Amino acid sequence: MASLVRILSFFLLTSIAVALYPTKLVYQFPNGTWLEALAVRPAGTILTTLLTSPDLYLIHPDTNNPSPKLIHHFSSHTSLLGITETTPDTFFVIAANYSEEIRSAAPGSSAIYSVHFPNPHTTDPIVSLAANLPRDTIIPNGLTALNAHTLLVADSRKGNIISVDTLT
Repeated sequence: MASLVRILSFFLLTSIAVALYPTKLVYQFPNGTWLEALAVRPAGTILTTLLTSPDLYLIHPDTNNPSPKLIHHFSSHTSLLGITETTPDTFFVIAANYSEEIRSAAPGSSAIYSVHFPNPHTTDPIVSLAANLPRDTIIPNGLTALNAHTLLVADSRKGNIISVDTLT
């Protein structure tokens, strides 16, 4: 009886949540595309990184038929992973030569790039290398800003956190 009450409670709460928080599909990338991380610019547009290619896309979610705009191709890498914003319209992105077959990045291939939009309406950022990650970084997956110049990177495979000072 307790199990039945739990199941019914779950369905009731799920129904309420769906009614309170409706969802909608913003954009569907082609099958085989692995979206890795999202960040939202101050004006509400979405930046997304792809694990399946070294491309950073911008999507306007409030348009009728949004389509992604490629805003930068990181040609020295095969994948993009984490993304975070440190100050308005300044983002940092992890790029690496990641292989899904071995589930790790090639030694010495992981780096962090700065992606800065000079004004809120531009879609052409200034991109520059901010830091190379340690050679033994395996899966630099999580990225967050501790403050305006310190980033924290999680190496998922090694279970460690790397601190990166973007000013030095």
